[in-house]
Amino acid sequence: MTRILIADDAPVDAALLQAVCVAEGYEVTVVGDGAAAVAAFERTGADLVLLDASMPVVDGFTAATRIRAALGRRWIPIVLVSAGDDSTSVVRGLEAGADDFLGKPFDPNVLRAKLRVLARASQEQETVERFRAWKAHESAMASAVLEHIVEPFRDADPAVRQRTRAATEFSGDLVLARRADEDTSYVLVADAVGHGLAATICVLPLVRVFATMTARKLPLTTIVEEMNQQLRDMLPTGYYVAACVLTIDHARARVAAWNGGLPPALLVTQGTIVAELPSRHPPLGVLAADDLDTAVDALQASPGNHLLLYSDGLNEACNAAGETFGNDRLRAALGAASSSAELDAELDAVLAALRAFTGDIAPHDDVTVVAAAIG
Repeated sequence: MTRILIADDAPVDAALLQAVCVAEGYEVTVVGDGAAAVAAFERTGADLVLLDASMPVVDGFTAATRIRAALGRRWIPIVLVSAGDDSTSVVRGLEAGADDFLGKPFDPNVLRAKLRVLARASQEQETVERFRAWKAHESAMASAVLEHIVEPFRDADPAVRQRTRAATEFSGDLVLARRADEDTSYVLVADAVGHGLAATICVLPLVRVFATMTARKLPLTTIVEEMNQQLRDMLPTGYYVAACVLTIDHARARVAAWNGGLPPALLVTQGTIVAELPSRHPPLGVLAADDLDTAVDALQASPGNHLLLYSDGLNEACNAAGETFGNDRLRAALGAASSSAELDAELDAVLAALRAFTGDIAPHDDVTVVAAAIG
């Protein structure tokens, strides 16, 4: 049953409002001032509120503001009942949080019509709230499952550090790392088209391939072929995953990488970019096996070098003026962090520079930054 809270200091008006509401089948609570209305609402709640604009202690405008604040994200209809219908009162009421006005003396037929319309709106809002609660529950469950899948690879290699900032509750970026033996690291950084749960699902097939093939220390070409085929078999047309798959030979300070669609992997020393491994291939899942080029690029590093990999959500992030973070700001952030030999400090410096650049602008894409030590 819809619950209606009525606040009116005029007994006759309050009785008339109550009589109409009861006749319509609503459960009614009546109080005599705005303070009592706020207290009653906080105590028992309501599905619809009728407030006299002019009341002692706390007027209807103030009561509407306080009730609206108490609701938080939830919405219910609030109607101000007033003898004055001038534009100033209407504007003031709307700004206070009211949704409608009812003039005094009121027409019972008009009140009945308003109650029915607002009650339907309240019920529809309740349906929306239930859907949001269901969606939050489903998202929490999916997040827990995804966390369980990728957790074994999050800190599996002490040479690899990462930071991720998701655009929604799910990230379509994926970072997997494995130390296959004392001298060999495998690293995958992937970025699915789009973001959110759909993008996250797109990268999941890569987890099994990475887990099984790196455990056997298979070559990059074989891993790339299998990842591409898995995505071709499982993803709908139009979905693909940009990815950089690489191995690090720590004993020889050598890197081999296949980059399909990600920004260049950067070889960095003391905050300076000394070499790049650019994308030379389309993303995974685009080409058929016969058309896929699995050739890798090799890079000889020096002592003290490390790799920096990132998704395009970093360099394409925008500020309020529509400018992109870009490569120059990334280089500046790396230079500012050059005094620290800690990879975590460098990653934190890059994300701090990004936050300072974007301000309060919500991210439009997932952002991932990965640093991998060499040697």
